[in-house]
Amino acid sequence: MSISYTELPSTRRREVGEARDEYVMMCRAMSLVYFSGIGFIALWAALLGEIDVYAYATGVVCLMGGFLGLLLVRYHLPKRAFIGALVMGVVIQTVLVIHYQQITAGFFLLLPAMYCAIFFWNDRPVAIGGTIFFTIAFICTPLIVGGEDVIARIVTTTPIFLGLVLTTGYLGHESAQMDRNRGRFESTISSLLVALQERDGYTADHSEETVDLALAVGDHLRIEDEQRTVLADVALLHDIGKIGIPNEILNKREGLEDHEWEFMKRHPEIGERIVSPVPGFGAVAKAIRHEHERWDGAGYPDGLVGDEIPLPSRIVLVCDAFHAMITDRPYRKSIGMNEARNEMIRHAGTQFDPDVVEALLTIIDEQGVPESVGKASWNGTTNAAEAAA
Repeated sequence: MSISYTELPSTRRREVGEARDEYVMMCRAMSLVYFSGIGFIALWAALLGEIDVYAYATGVVCLMGGFLGLLLVRYHLPKRAFIGALVMGVVIQTVLVIHYQQITAGFFLLLPAMYCAIFFWNDRPVAIGGTIFFTIAFICTPLIVGGEDVIARIVTTTPIFLGLVLTTGYLGHESAQMDRNRGRFESTISSLLVALQERDGYTADHSEETVDLALAVGDHLRIEDEQRTVLADVALLHDIGKIGIPNEILNKREGLEDHEWEFMKRHPEIGERIVSPVPGFGAVAKAIRHEHERWDGAGYPDGLVGDEIPLPSRIVLVCDAFHAMITDRPYRKSIGMNEARNEMIRHAGTQFDPDVVEALLTIIDEQGVPESVGKASWNGTTNAAEAAA
């Protein structure tokens, strides 16, 4: 079965593409597991010094399953053909187990049952039917093969089997869904950054260079890896809210009037609204909102004081201001490194977190300014509003 994309809306086309990628991934994963099974059998035989007929037969089943997964990818078969392939492999393996009296049902049933739950979680008939089928096979195989204490073994292991299958299925599905949603939102944000760069090339370059400064300061302060990731995102996206500021304000060369300044001060809140829907970006959105808060509480939009301000916000504010001072703008030249240092020191403890200022200046003294910083330039329509913001 082939899919034509020519008449699909762009959103629908992306969803079809994602579903196709997921299908290819699960087929290849199945092939990998089955081919790995052959290696496991060979290793087991080498450790025992012999290989029996059951091992040979199981190896053949694994070989068939591996090639079947590759064929599903090659010929674009419907997604439900995948569960058919799993069921066929399990049926053959169950027959071999019963025939050769090998009580190993749990080993070869757990993985296909997990695949079924993960990839067909939203296809309830297949997910429920597959889970019931694998559970029945899990229970019936040891009953037929027999063995000591078989009933006790079934009673104790079946709940564990079902728990692993259902938990893995739910978590796997939720994780995949979050990854898809995050990818969509991140693509949207990337598009907004491109749009912002088209409106104001300096802002985009300024944001990228602020990332380098902020990460250097974060490393000096020994922040945790998770917070470092948030810091990088905040530094890159801290001006994304300017996409919602009218051109007549954003590109104004002379000073802003009071009502224009009040409008300009809204860009952190706009940035928060843009970023907050991204899964996992809650801390980033919060830090973007508070990037213009001052250490003494005189900032905006919420007037937070001192440590109430998220650390990524405090770091980005310092690096944002420092970068603005050492780069040329259409209405003024760079004030120079020495004067920029003096300004940072002068405002430490009032506008800026003094520890962050100390970290930045220590880095500059010991390592110099990162090579990537200071190359930002305007595209010819840039503004004086940047300085105020």
